[in-house]
Amino acid sequence: MPTRLIACLIALILILSVSVVVLSQDAPPGGPPEMPPGLADGDEETPPSPPGMPPVPPRGNRPGRNVPQPPLPRPPAPTEEQPAPVLDNQPGEITPIESSAGGRDYTMFKGDAAHTGYTDEHIDFPLKLEWKFLSDVSPDNPSSPAVKDGVIYFGAGSRLYAVNAETGTFRWCYPATETLTSTIRTSPAVGDGMVYFGCGDGRLYAISTVDGSLVWSFVTRSNITSSPVLVGDVLYFGSDDRKLYALDARTGGMEWPGGFRTNDGIASSPAVSDGLVYFLSTDTVLYAAGAISYQLSWATRIGSGSRHTTPIVADNTVYLAAGNMLYALQAKSSRIKWSATMPGEITTTPAVARGIIYFAFKDGKASKFCALTNAGKLKWKEPVVIDAPSYSSPIVVDDTVIITANKGIILALDTETGQIKWKYTVMPSILEYGSQRYKYRYVNLVAAPVVVNGTLYVLADDGALHAFSMDSPDQTPPRIETVRPLRNFLMPGMPPVEISAMVKDLGSGIKEDTIKLTLDGETLKHQIVPERGVIWYKTPRDERLVPLANGRHIASLTVEDWAGNKTYEEWTFMVDNTLRTAPKTGGTGPGKPSDGKSSSAPSEAPPPGYQ
Repeated sequence: MPTRLIACLIALILILSVSVVVLSQDAPPGGPPEMPPGLADGDEETPPSPPGMPPVPPRGNRPGRNVPQPPLPRPPAPTEEQPAPVLDNQPGEITPIESSAGGRDYTMFKGDAAHTGYTDEHIDFPLKLEWKFLSDVSPDNPSSPAVKDGVIYFGAGSRLYAVNAETGTFRWCYPATETLTSTIRTSPAVGDGMVYFGCGDGRLYAISTVDGSLVWSFVTRSNITSSPVLVGDVLYFGSDDRKLYALDARTGGMEWPGGFRTNDGIASSPAVSDGLVYFLSTDTVLYAAGAISYQLSWATRIGSGSRHTTPIVADNTVYLAAGNMLYALQAKSSRIKWSATMPGEITTTPAVARGIIYFAFKDGKASKFCALTNAGKLKWKEPVVIDAPSYSSPIVVDDTVIITANKGIILALDTETGQIKWKYTVMPSILEYGSQRYKYRYVNLVAAPVVVNGTLYVLADDGALHAFSMDSPDQTPPRIETVRPLRNFLMPGMPPVEISAMVKDLGSGIKEDTIKLTLDGETLKHQIVPERGVIWYKTPRDERLVPLANGRHIASLTVEDWAGNKTYEEWTFMVDNTLRTAPKTGGTGPGKPSDGKSSSAPSEAPPPGYQ
């Protein structure tokens, strides 16, 4: 009897010892002290595995370090060569990656681990569109490109693309033939022969830069929208499973056993500076933890704000936008140095350069862009009005800050004065699916722009990657494609009278303050729809209903691009006030003749949304 009792006691001690070991592996010492109910690892559901991947074992059967998953089966490499510029590309031949001699790199979101968004490169304006590469449609795509050794990497839809940064020639895409089971909403990081990105399927992928093959993947328990940050051989990123992870970039093994646990998801990218990792959880708690020790240094709640806002670290200061507030915190202690209150929500992750902070915010129905000093005071005389909301992080290129916005807007502003150096509107691309052709009425530019080796790269959400350069001059003037009324058209002269034209300039872009629209020698107060290139005038509703005189009338349009190329065109139309409506035929230009009915915009002007 005593022998049996002793054996039972020994077995009980062994069981308790194993339980202690398992608990110590599952609970890292760096997490905050309180845990919400229901967060125990054993209670979490195991994420489903995408097709082609082995099933993920339940948490209780997995070791303390997450073992990288085997790669997906690789389809045969495509063989069809794809030239540039690419307008309707298919995966082409995989070609060797050539390093750009003396070139610079932009290897992660906002260019560096601290997310300052600053480069000391210098570019002169205006820029000219050099090439355009068409990938997959991804509405409001936030995946900012990364550039290394002459290749640009970016996510679009459910694929990662690699494109020659100089020519726009296709290199490879992952997956090559199929697509991932979810959308890529992160910006890639690239280094040591691999490119890394997170996906909505809860996996962090490591892809070979040489041929686009999968090297390893790491499984989290929820969606990943946190862009990875690569520092040395360690990769940092967050997941909506309430953890921040640090992985060995070469193997995918965990540097922080179990990950750093928070009380809510981590949707934004972490920032790394001076041995600390700064990251924000969805419940608006800002954390600072040791980059190597993963021990908590401090944590502070910063109030309401976007779950996707990213901390920036510069000059021993952490900058963070939260709602309509911008905070500057002491990097080592979290003490608030100063804060600034804006009229409306701050919509972008700021950029910081030479002690100046740049960002966009809402002001009523308007969207504006401003610069603050490192004391929280306005630097410019007044904020710059943007013609559409901006959700893309700005970048500072020497003495210029570059912003992108919805409706295809690109703005280059002087960092000292806020004066516009250059403005360009990206036009939607024509998309083909089978025998059908269509396009967006406008595109949104949500991904942060990138400047490398004198070239500006901008990714639109219709899948088109644009490259603008200052190297080759723009010698092509704007092109006037369609005019209203049509040339030699016969119409009644009763208001509302509409005079309009569609103008395109795919080089340096239309310079809006050079536009002059006239009727019979009188300058008209025109309006412009930049995302469609429509310039138009229509009789105001409050004017007296005085018809145009019978006979011949002359309309004209003068417009220049940013390179100084000028286009002038005039056309004539006839008025007969005995007509009640315009004839259904006549004229020489394309389009539908005006029927004299009132409308709030010309027939060429697009309503917002998707066509």
